[in-house]
Amino acid sequence: MARLRVQGGSYGARLYEGYLAQAMQGGALTATFSQSRHETVDDSGEGVSEYTGFERKMLGLGAFVDDIGGFKVRSRLDLVDEQRNGGALGKHYSAIKADQSGNPFDFSQGRHGSQFSNGWLAPDGGNFMPYNLGRAGLSEIIFTKRAQWVGSGEKLIGPGKLRLAFGAAQHKQDSFYEITTYKAKQQQYYLEASNQWPVADWLLTTGLNYRYEDLRSEGYSAANDLFTKGVDNYRYRTPGLFLQAYRTLLQDKLELNASVRQDQHNVFGSITSPRLNLLYHHTDELSSRLSLGRGFRAPTSFFEQDHGILDDIRIVRLLSKPEKSDNLSYALSYADERLAVTSSYNYNRIHHMAIMTPGVLDPSGGPGTVTLFENSPDKVVVQGVDINLSYQLRPSTVLSVGAERFHYDFAPGTLVFSRPDARAFVTLDYEQGPWTAYVRLNWTGPHDLKRFYDYANNPRYNFDGSRKLDRSPSYTTTDVRAEYQLNKTVALYAGADNLFDYTQVSKENFLWIDGAGNIDFTQLWGPGRGRYLYAGLKFSL
Repeated sequence: MARLRVQGGSYGARLYEGYLAQAMQGGALTATFSQSRHETVDDSGEGVSEYTGFERKMLGLGAFVDDIGGFKVRSRLDLVDEQRNGGALGKHYSAIKADQSGNPFDFSQGRHGSQFSNGWLAPDGGNFMPYNLGRAGLSEIIFTKRAQWVGSGEKLIGPGKLRLAFGAAQHKQDSFYEITTYKAKQQQYYLEASNQWPVADWLLTTGLNYRYEDLRSEGYSAANDLFTKGVDNYRYRTPGLFLQAYRTLLQDKLELNASVRQDQHNVFGSITSPRLNLLYHHTDELSSRLSLGRGFRAPTSFFEQDHGILDDIRIVRLLSKPEKSDNLSYALSYADERLAVTSSYNYNRIHHMAIMTPGVLDPSGGPGTVTLFENSPDKVVVQGVDINLSYQLRPSTVLSVGAERFHYDFAPGTLVFSRPDARAFVTLDYEQGPWTAYVRLNWTGPHDLKRFYDYANNPRYNFDGSRKLDRSPSYTTTDVRAEYQLNKTVALYAGADNLFDYTQVSKENFLWIDGAGNIDFTQLWGPGRGRYLYAGLKFSL
């Protein structure tokens, strides 16, 4: 079997991807590859992109063997190589990094632009703030390479089943963040052994696993004019045990799945994570699912700080506890030949959420500034209700509708980026003969920007000195796509995302300044890319 897809689109977008599979006696081999690219996009006109440009290459190799010493084995190797750039336009990365003086931008452009092309007035005091850091001063360039190998083997032993699994990954990153640089190498390993067997009316699974993570980094802090080494190094080792039990009750109407795992973390100590799932079949068409449990995450600055892009000389780790998440969900589902509906409620409370406070004077009295990495004393709770419905209008046509509403309980500034109060969509799918097509309307509700971005303590301004929006407007985008199957081998397709060209910069710029006139690029709530047109070919053999 072989499949190939070639696609071209707006903003210089290109996509080439393929899939190969070869069955053999006793197994099979597969290969997937993908190469995609997209230019940076600036719709506001000042020369700073709202949509990052990238070039990504991916390769995957899979092997499946039916019998190796009685084990049925699956394994996969994945390679990723990506270059991504936001800020200054283009992909001449070396030239952008070297351009560290002067002003290539026009800050008078866009909504609420400055009265000056080469700078702006600080809202507090009215001092003129000239920009003179070149293209490098507002550019983020990240090169990422990742290699990952995973595999598993299963063997029947009497009435039970033995499963062995492993994984290994290496992640390399070379980042340039507004003249600050960061290079890191991360190693990850995973081993697991489990056994599943029936005991009376129960199906039990017991097992043990081991996880290892190690990160080493170095860089240069432009704010402190110092080279750094090991600014966010860490090493985590986590052996664990787990037990899972499954059975049916009430004449198979109720399915019970309960589990508990015990991890022994080398930094955070003993951690217990229980979980319970109940599925009740009211009728053949109607069912209820209840889930509740606890999970944990060992915080790493590499994750919290957008993959370790820092401008301080080191991180002071004050964390005493891992993040823990208590969650509960209930879903009611109905499905018959034409109608399917699912409605659910979800509750998630995060304890000891990891937060970072950058730019703090070194408490040891050394030169430069540090980042404090600690547990937040404030709770973070996210609740949501949603409904998803699909209905077969005709044999060729399906209507899908969905909506979700959220409630957030958190201390302002705890969450990095804003989130909408609600979202909804309507999709119409059509399939008949050689034609398939769809139309999708996506509605996004307002963001409480004042609360998420903590305006009370950190007010944000436009370049003309006006205040940033307290709440974003709601908006709708429309996506369309059609495909025609020429024959068994070739299909043509074309489509448009965000057909009516809605962008955030039509209402408000991504860029902002604080009262002192310092510039940043995190006023995010809407699409950074306008209308995207694409067309392509698919080949199948």
